[in-house]
Amino acid sequence: MKKTNFQHLGTAFDDFFQKKGFVKKMQELAIKEAWHEIVGPVFSKSTQNIHINNSHIYITISSPAIRNELILNRNQIKKRINEKINAQVITHITIK
Repeated sequence: MKKTNFQHLGTAFDDFFQKKGFVKKMQELAIKEAWHEIVGPVFSKSTQNIHINNSHIYITISSPAIRNELILNRNQIKKRINEKINAQVITHITIK
């Protein structure tokens, strides 16, 4: 009799997405969608671009005053991002 290895469907999907690199893209999308909730409407409105490369997030802000405020609170922002996506993905934040 042939021996087969059974795997839960959810686990199979997770493995597939991980191998194809979709997990990082899905996390990036989740961060971008939750940005307004993470930093609030005033800071979100001044955000021009969010880009993630490996575990580093690059954020472009249009207002110098808001940029400075975000720089001062970057550790708290990093913590909120990682909590939002339920993973320790972001280790560095660069705010320009």
